[in-house]
Amino acid sequence: MFNEIYEELNGQSSAEIILLLGGILIIVLVLFNFYKNYLSDISYQINSTEVSNFNNATERLSDRFTNL
Repeated sequence: MFNEIYEELNGQSSAEIILLLGGILIIVLVLFNFYKNYLSDISYQINSTEVSNFNNATERLSDRFTNL
């Protein structure tokens, strides 16, 4: 009886960790999106190569997640 409860708790903590990491990943991706929009809005004030490099990096990151 106690072994079954222990096994269920192990599974629950694993699921909680996965959900926590997923939530953190979503927050990071949303912040990247806001930062990308921010850079696009002020692109006339900064060097355009910085904006294009950041856009290329975010596109590669986006491609990795769409291929999953």
